[in-house]
Amino acid sequence: MVGKKSWAGWMAVFFGVGICLSGVARGQDVEWDEQEVDEWVRQGAVLVQTLHEEYEVDWELVGEWVTRALQSEEWQSLVDVDAAAEQLYAMLKTVPGAAGQVDWLRQRMDYLDMAAWVMRAEGPLPTPKPRRFPTPRAFPTGQATRVWPTPTPRAAPTAAPVKVANVRQGREKAVGSMEHWKKALAKRSVPARAEVLIPRLKAIFREEGIPENLVWLAEVESSLNPLAKSPVGAAGLFQFMPATAERFGMRVKPEDERLDPEKSARAAAQYLRILYGRFDDWPLSLAAYNAGEGRVGRVLRERKATCFDEIADHLPVETRMYVPKIMAVIALREGGGALPLSPL
Repeated sequence: MVGKKSWAGWMAVFFGVGICLSGVARGQDVEWDEQEVDEWVRQGAVLVQTLHEEYEVDWELVGEWVTRALQSEEWQSLVDVDAAAEQLYAMLKTVPGAAGQVDWLRQRMDYLDMAAWVMRAEGPLPTPKPRRFPTPRAFPTGQATRVWPTPTPRAAPTAAPVKVANVRQGREKAVGSMEHWKKALAKRSVPARAEVLIPRLKAIFREEGIPENLVWLAEVESSLNPLAKSPVGAAGLFQFMPATAERFGMRVKPEDERLDPEKSARAAAQYLRILYGRFDDWPLSLAAYNAGEGRVGRVLRERKATCFDEIADHLPVETRMYVPKIMAVIALREGGGALPLSPL
């Protein structure tokens, strides 16, 4: 994600524009005009109201909870939201037009899976198994129901404290490893949109002087869905927040240019070039793309550090996994194991 709008507003806009997804996925041009945008927003608002009435879900609360957990520096925060995210994911998969939300959330649930594995410190250290999502529960109209169960007190670990600490430290180190992420993602299929989108995105990155393999950042950000939106207002292939989008010349009203794959890619390449110019290092630049350049710069100064590995433990848990995950995706998709050393 690159710096809020209500959850209901996000849902409204997303569900409305979802009807264009099939055309964008095939690389067709999509015509936008103000009347269409207004109609999509209106239809989306009706759908959001229906969901509120049918499921009585506090979308804003769920979105805030998951997003704040991702920005936490504590592994347990991600474990605490796992049940909510799983229920939300299962529900969204049944909602017509919600593919962008599903794609956004699915990428973040990788981090929740890894955090749960870290915190289950007893026993051996296997590669986490793929998540199996449950069938959505039925939520009767008029019945107050929450998407997630009330948290229950966690039982004390059965293994000896020293052993648990050692295992947990080993797992924390593992989830910061590109090789660990390669094993975890090895069986994941390339997104269907890649065949159309990746050549177009690579051409733009080359034009902007950025190594073309960095376009796979879009898979980690949005599952290569041009209409992906986050609960805090980031949107598009490269998940730009409104302020950052405007910084790079993309309008968000009346039409949202962040949803244009080529405009979003050009802005992402320009931003990555700026970040590399500041940090002179790709892992640090990617960490800044996720956590914010100000935060990464501040931690580098405070820790008197010069590389990502030296500050990873002082960044959000999402960022600690975000960088090696991108490196692993690049390695899997491009058949190599290293980030480029510098811009072209």
